[in-house]
Amino acid sequence: MRITCIALALTLAACGSGEKEAPVPDGEPAVEPAPVPDAEPKDPNMGDWEPTEDEKKVYDRLKVRKPEPRCPDVETGITDAVGAFRGVITHITAPPWVPMRAATCMLNAHAKEAEADALKWVADPEQAGLTTLVLGRLDTLPLDIAKNIATAALDGPHKELAKTRILRLRTKELKALAEAAPE
Repeated sequence: MRITCIALALTLAACGSGEKEAPVPDGEPAVEPAPVPDAEPKDPNMGDWEPTEDEKKVYDRLKVRKPEPRCPDVETGITDAVGAFRGVITHITAPPWVPMRAATCMLNAHAKEAEADALKWVADPEQAGLTTLVLGRLDTLPLDIAKNIATAALDGPHKELAKTRILRLRTKELKALAEAAPE
């Protein structure tokens, strides 16, 4: 008996563990435990972009198709809403409503901070979608900001679109800018 105990002790020591393993039924292979993922899987719409926590929250809230999220709800708990909106607008192209909603929220709630962004969009030949969005919101912006953006749009690569859209606005001062713009 003593020899059996010594042999067992030597066997356990040679295996490197005193812990008992669960027996494996005859004929069945041992199953390795599944690896634990480090983090949640990355959204393929983000590409190589590594969003901040705020940007990720804004993206997740805006990508919901229906019901369309309200801008104040999107901003809840966000430290830097304007920065998060900018990140989403810059890096996200799909689903297409996400950057458009981010731009809308930024224009509606942060018009002064959004002015510089809107001026860039209307001057960029690649940003017809954002230009159209901005032009449609000019009536809702403070007049001085709306005039700056309208003037830049009328001088930019989307001037025909800008003139057509601005002539449809309610604000007389903005319509006057479009009427005075050269053909």
